Amino acid sequence: MSTANIDFNAVVSDRTALYLIERGATWDSVSFQWKDGEGNPVDLTGCAVEFIITETATSTTALKRLTNANGGVVVTPDQGLMRFVMSADETAEIGWEKAVYTLQITFPDGHVRRLARGRLTTSKERRVDG
Repeated sequence: MSTANIDFNAVVSDRTALYLIERGATWDSVSFQWKDGEGNPVDLTGCAVEFIITETATSTTALKRLTNANGGVVVTPDQGLMRFVMSADETAEIGWEKAVYTLQITFPDGHVRRLARGRLTTSKERRVDG
């Protein structure tokens, strides 16, 4: 698993990436650590973290929504760490080949911050028999 130590106050181009999701396999290889301008982890205690997948950047309907409430985002609040997960069954059900994501944090006081966005692509599911 790779962790991107990202200063989300950096340039927007540093906040976008392309990730591959293999259909029929567990997807848990992407995580972000949010740090402030001085390199300290941002405390995510009480925050709602959402990894929202849509068809295009302007789509208003989510194809999939991973959250810390539904177990799709695992948060280590005091470290500013967020890991995104989908089970093999969930990835096997994916019906799209390309999509985009937005990482959104809602603080307990209602403040919303969109930290990152990027592209997702999927591989065709294949099974290898013994």
